[in-house]
Amino acid sequence: MGMCGNYISVTNEELKAVQDGKADIFELCKTEGRSVTDIDKAWDMMSFTFTGEHFGMGNSAEYLVVPMIIDQMLDEYSEEGINAYWLTQAQVKEASAFLADIDEVKLKANFDHDELVANEVYGAGDGYAEEDFSYMKEYVFTLRDFYKKAAEENKAVIFWIC
Repeated sequence: MGMCGNYISVTNEELKAVQDGKADIFELCKTEGRSVTDIDKAWDMMSFTFTGEHFGMGNSAEYLVVPMIIDQMLDEYSEEGINAYWLTQAQVKEASAFLADIDEVKLKANFDHDELVANEVYGAGDGYAEEDFSYMKEYVFTLRDFYKKAAEENKAVIFWIC
């Protein structure tokens, strides 16, 4: 078991209900037909590869892929040891556009395994550059599909690590 990254697409009304403490992300995940995705432990490698920062907390498109925006944190989940953040519909569209432009060549060009290991990025193992890249790549393309669908449906997104 480890710290896994998870995403759920939600309507504006559902996001507001979660922000107000009137809905729970875990209950929303149980809704039939709900768009939910898990990027396992690849979230930190992905974030570092796109931003060059450990736990990058910026607000431009590359930071929105694995969003850890302090002003958009759902504090009530932190009491349970869960870091949860939300994105607006506009931010989802930015993240989707950013990922739409990523292919394997661009991803590989930004992937610096030595930097990941040197910065103790979660999930990166010394001596496992090819394996770590393949592992992360799979989840980047899974997440690209998730964001594309959420953007097309004009949804907001909630991301959490637990």
